[in-house]
Amino acid sequence: MQKRSSQHFYDQAWFWDMLIILLLIVSAASSHWLFFLLQKPHDALITIGLGTFFAVMSIGFLLTFYGSFIEPKLLRIKHQQIAIKNAPTLRIAIASDFHVGPYKKAAFVKHVVERINGLKPDVIFLVGDFLDNEKSNLSDLKPLKNLKAPKGIFAVTGNHDAGMYLDIHKRPYQTVDRTKELEAMLEPMGIHFLKNEHTILEIEKKKIAIAGIDDAFMEECDLEGAIADIPKNIPIILLSHNPDIIRDSLSKTCDLIISGHTHGGQIRLPFIGPLCPMPIRIPKKYDQGLFKMNKNCTLFITHGLGETWARARLFCVPEIVVVEIR
Repeated sequence: MQKRSSQHFYDQAWFWDMLIILLLIVSAASSHWLFFLLQKPHDALITIGLGTFFAVMSIGFLLTFYGSFIEPKLLRIKHQQIAIKNAPTLRIAIASDFHVGPYKKAAFVKHVVERINGLKPDVIFLVGDFLDNEKSNLSDLKPLKNLKAPKGIFAVTGNHDAGMYLDIHKRPYQTVDRTKELEAMLEPMGIHFLKNEHTILEIEKKKIAIAGIDDAFMEECDLEGAIADIPKNIPIILLSHNPDIIRDSLSKTCDLIISGHTHGGQIRLPFIGPLCPMPIRIPKKYDQGLFKMNKNCTLFITHGLGETWARARLFCVPEIVVVEIR
């Protein structure tokens, strides 16, 4: 595996900010120029062509501006009900992919915490990628100390926390692993990291296992160790930042797999789906939402809270997910 001191240039915020500014300038200038031309008399076909091009440039400007500076600051609550046999009734709040760094700061994290607490969950799952890169400021995560859940707060680390990435050819490379300093900061806040291990909760005289693994890109990822010794009659919820874990057939023995990582594609169009390639090795259809893996196993992928590469989201609003286990 290639070792690097930092991410590739196309993973850097400055590169995408420059590209966004360029797109805004080009689309705004083109719209202005076309509007000026439309004021002059032309043949009908030329007028239609100019009008169409003007509409395209104007829509492009509006979508670029909205996707870059408005939608990423929004926050929605998504509700999902999932039936798990023999499981206790449980209200779960899921937050993933904070990506604190160039785009997300402490103020956004504070807002997320307030919204989660307002949902009054029994348990909270934080599903990795707390940090965006090796330069992210850990102090931006301090508001997480105010999270409240009577049955516990459980977390796993993500590939960005570990400095593990895929390049544009989907070849792995690694920068700086910050998982230890991340865990050292958040564990005293009552956030329990599950590192290839599990814990068993007993609620209403019923038991449920919460297992967690290191990111699927990491050599340390040990699904077998995480779910070892769980009695067969106890249902299992697996926290895996990366949905690539479904490549391991053992994952299908879990009742529910909760992942993030994909950001839902981050840039989406209606009826088309994600426009950008996603850093996964499983089919692109695993972008967001519920997937039935077999009659007993369900995969749920949240498109998370933060952004990588460009600061943009389009038709893919940052989300907190509330899962009601019945």
